[in-house]
Amino acid sequence: LLVTGLAASGIGWLAIKAAPADINPGAQAVSEPGLAEPNQDKSESPAAGKQGQNGKEELKARRLSLDRLRAIGLAMHTFAAYSKPNPSTFPAAAIYKDGKPLLSWRVAILPYLEQKALYDKFHLDESWDSPHNKALLDQMPEVYAPVVPKRQAQGSTHYQVFTGPGALFEGADGPGLAGIIDGTANTLMVVEARKPVPWTKPEDVTFGKEDSPLRKLGGQFDQGFHAVFADGSAAFLSKAIDDKILRALITRSGGEFMTPDQMPTISLPKGKD
Repeated sequence: LLVTGLAASGIGWLAIKAAPADINPGAQAVSEPGLAEPNQDKSESPAAGKQGQNGKEELKARRLSLDRLRAIGLAMHTFAAYSKPNPSTFPAAAIYKDGKPLLSWRVAILPYLEQKALYDKFHLDESWDSPHNKALLDQMPEVYAPVVPKRQAQGSTHYQVFTGPGALFEGADGPGLAGIIDGTANTLMVVEARKPVPWTKPEDVTFGKEDSPLRKLGGQFDQGFHAVFADGSAAFLSKAIDDKILRALITRSGGEFMTPDQMPTISLPKGKD
């Protein structure tokens, strides 16, 4: 599953159950800017009208974000492959001690991002802002860094998971692959959140029944946000995505079952600038 999901570097999948008549999955597929298919009208691209250096810089930043999300997704799966005592289990949203969240999942997967030396520096039984651990904020790996530098505080990241009832990362236990009933290709794992947070802090995007999750996403690009799904595939999702579809992609077992013909492809960056 991992090899299949990550090998498809040119294709990401996005779909939702077709039963509700007011949901149109095909309307949510968005091509990367400037990368229209041969028969596609480029005016429909999220970055339509952008020319010159600004357009190239944005395209470069989008490709970089996709690459970083794929690397994070691979690290998540590698963690699951070696997880004990429960095999095939992703890390929990936080490293806990006595029921208290201390450090982020971003710290937990460091050994699988070729950052074992940095991981060993942390005191895992202390909070992220303890004097010792807080001193490591400035050593944030590049894979977590913003691709569009704005006014983010040093050591902060936009890459976050969803936490809360029904989300993939619910509770103090890491989610198991077997518990993703909706399918790994239809469940969001890590997204670009609007509000950056300290990368070691156990803070992510909260998911509830009443609030609109879309308002909490983005922060890097005006047209939408990038995400990596639980199967390791990465994609750009438009800010025009229907709230029902987004909620269905956030939940891991909401009953939104897919069929192959309901999965429109999303073009991803290819080649060089």
